[in-house]
Amino acid sequence: MEGSVSDILSGDGQNVYLKYFVFDAEGKRTKGGKCHLFSIAGLLGEEWFVRSYWIIGEGMPGAGWGGWANAAKQFPFGRILCFNDQAIYGYGRQQVAGGPVGHRMDAYHLFAMDRKVLPAPKPQPKPAPAPKAGAKKRRKPRRQMAPKKGKMIWSDTASLTVRAMAAGGQRLVLAGPVDLGKKKPGLLAFENEPDALAGFQGQRGIFLRIVSATDGKKVCELPLKSLPVFDGLSLAGGRIYLSLKNGTVACFGK
Repeated sequence: MEGSVSDILSGDGQNVYLKYFVFDAEGKRTKGGKCHLFSIAGLLGEEWFVRSYWIIGEGMPGAGWGGWANAAKQFPFGRILCFNDQAIYGYGRQQVAGGPVGHRMDAYHLFAMDRKVLPAPKPQPKPAPAPKAGAKKRRKPRRQMAPKKGKMIWSDTASLTVRAMAAGGQRLVLAGPVDLGKKKPGLLAFENEPDALAGFQGQRGIFLRIVSATDGKKVCELPLKSLPVFDGLSLAGGRIYLSLKNGTVACFGK
């Protein structure tokens, strides 16, 4: 269903986007557009909701119970994303599936993905089964969209829980608490729930970490006094600026 709420605008140098709505340089609604950064649930929300994620995509993907995972199957996705001309960096689930199965698939990773889209696989036609006498006519299957994703460059499953992130040069800067959660596959629960919750809330350590954009290896890290504001990190003039939930702004330089 078409509609939107107030959100952060994004642009590609030619068009301006409000979620999946496209506007030209004069502010007029237009069609078309390119793959761009947006979130179906909105970029302003920092709630760690199970069906909420960012994508670099296009079109008007849905977010209902049966379709909330479809956009993640087609486009690069994550809880939080940043990118340059060569790569997309993100932190989020390793894979997403709809329905109750998708709620259990919540293993996270920090990753880098090539921005060059892989060629779509050629569809393999399947022979239609012979209709049985008296059987109802089946509906035609929905046309499946070809995924618009690049090749995975690296993946780190031992990352911090990333609440803020930015890419600059050959480095990726991220901030957040340590991830202490331990899970068994197929169960939507932590084996160590008290420790997992304490880590998520920042009670067991919060860090600013710099990793290599080439391979994801840690370069250095510093402890923080407070959780970062979600998506509250920026890079400018060789310095790192980070908004913290205690009401302060931290600046880091050489």
